[in-house]
Amino acid sequence: MRTTRSLAALATASLVVLTSGCGIDPGHQAEQEFIDHFTQTYPDHVVDTLTAASDKLPWVGGEMAGTLVLADDTPPEVFATILDDLTTWAPDANSNYQPIGLVANGVGVCLDNEQQDQMQSLRDALYADGLALQGSWLCPAAIYGSHSVYKGTLADVTRDAEVVRQVWDGDGELRLEAEVNTPTGTIDHSWPELPDTLQATLDAVAAEQQIVTFELTDEGLRVAVTPTAELEATQEAATAAAGPGLPVTLMQGSLSPEKAAAMADLAHIPDALRAVEGVTSVTVDPNHMSVAVATRDPAAVRGIYDAAMEHPEFDEDLTLRIQVSLPDADAGNRFVRFPGGDDELLPLFLDLLSSEDVTRVWVTSPLPVFDPDSPQPGQPSVPGVRITLARPVVETVPELRDILPDGLRVNLTNGEDHRDSVDLTTAPTLTAEDIDSIFTIPDLEAIAAAWNAAG
Repeated sequence: MRTTRSLAALATASLVVLTSGCGIDPGHQAEQEFIDHFTQTYPDHVVDTLTAASDKLPWVGGEMAGTLVLADDTPPEVFATILDDLTTWAPDANSNYQPIGLVANGVGVCLDNEQQDQMQSLRDALYADGLALQGSWLCPAAIYGSHSVYKGTLADVTRDAEVVRQVWDGDGELRLEAEVNTPTGTIDHSWPELPDTLQATLDAVAAEQQIVTFELTDEGLRVAVTPTAELEATQEAATAAAGPGLPVTLMQGSLSPEKAAAMADLAHIPDALRAVEGVTSVTVDPNHMSVAVATRDPAAVRGIYDAAMEHPEFDEDLTLRIQVSLPDADAGNRFVRFPGGDDELLPLFLDLLSSEDVTRVWVTSPLPVFDPDSPQPGQPSVPGVRITLARPVVETVPELRDILPDGLRVNLTNGEDHRDSVDLTTAPTLTAEDIDSIFTIPDLEAIAAAWNAAG
């Protein structure tokens, strides 16, 4: 039976580089020749064409490259015939042609790949047993030459490793080079010898700590988890799950030893913040010296802020980011306390969160110094208070007038139309000249009148 298991995903990899339409475009003509030739010559086996084409200048010539996706039930002898045709075919158009390879059963047999023979053997073995990979190992992107890697979830890797062990006859080394998601990680390891405890080990780590990323090589497994001073229990659980054949090393937040060491110095802070009621996650960025805390409960914000500021290891040079995700609202609500900031605007942040007209709010402390007459390039491009609204700005300023204190530089943007956006400094009364916008949509006179009427 003809199968096309993962072809919907493969089709999205099609790539065409469009250039000027003037004159003759031989690269794109060659691309169409390629598609026509292989789909018409092998209609029962070619199910997709992955191509790229470019033209330099009119009449000069172009470049064209192509990969074919074949039905999983394409017999090896037909596969070999199509591969030979792919290699020797040449377009009539004045274009340099680059054959890339064939894909079937989730395996890319890619020309000029050092594992071409092994991948061909793997594909033939999968065909013989009526199998296909759950993940996919495509050929590199045509013309642009990206590296060819397997892509899939950890569950895909685990299932496919069992399949490979089942069909592989041990003829030559077959290496798995993979980009894994859920959780995120990479693998560079002998595929038939992939540790069968890999998933159990990562599951054991995830049960204790949030996984940032992992790396599996022939030397063992390294797993970066969110920074914590309590790694001992997680390490014991990982070692027990891995067994004696898989060395496991846990790292603080990053697979880079230098970054992990920097995060280890901050590890007590996220531990303390995770204990605050309402906290859903804590992440640390040593490169920007920041701690980010997420919550779904606005009532938890004050406790998060106080716990961070009162922690003996929370250095003045650290930045605290509190992100609040509300039901049926944007997840980008943030209160950011930069070095030198304070909690003066924290009540305003919470008031804005509770407003039905506000869908997203971002408040920074300390506020940037705003000088509209300053020619200095360091002048902030955005105010320190940014508010996204559920309705047009002119309709919502009356409610905001009661919430916002005077003298505050704010940006107001209609979430339904980003062009309805203004910057203003709050005051008892405003004129149209006090309100700025880079768009023509806002009616500045009407906004000023609505603001003044609300006062």
